[in-house]
Amino acid sequence: MGVTEESTPHCRWHPGFTPAPEAYLDKFLLGKKDVDTDVLRSKFTNVDRAKWILWTAPVLN
Repeated sequence: MGVTEESTPHCRWHPGFTPAPEAYLDKFLLGKKDVDTDVLRSKFTNVDRAKWILWTAPVLN
């Protein structure tokens, strides 16, 4: 999972978004090995998750 954020109007593409999906396509669709998909670019990196995630993930068997 990757997250990218830019200051744009709603539903508008920003050139800063392009590298993340290109990297995911290269790695997971085209099978390229040396691709960085560790993407997290957001002003919301220090979020109190307990405040917003009020559930527990189920255990899968």
